[in-house]
Amino acid sequence: MEADFISLNPTLTVATRGLVGEELISLMKPSAILINTSRGQVLDEGALEAALRQGHIRAQVSMCSKVKCRSRTRVRGQDSTISRMSC
Repeated sequence: MEADFISLNPTLTVATRGLVGEELISLMKPSAILINTSRGQVLDEGALEAALRQGHIRAQVSMCSKVKCRSRTRVRGQDSTISRMSC
């Protein structure tokens, strides 16, 4: 994928659960930023965390999650902000 930003916005359904995982994330360019505004497990967070740590993508922003937290993670010498808010 050539996009600088990718935004996930689907509703969680049986068809969209796990829609974005390791395979799709690996297609993103290393400077890409993933924005997730969907609810639930549309995005495989384990695959996302691995991609961030390995430098496959630059950063991600999640708008909805079951867990409230705000953290900064160092990824390949750069800050990668991961923000989550309960919905």
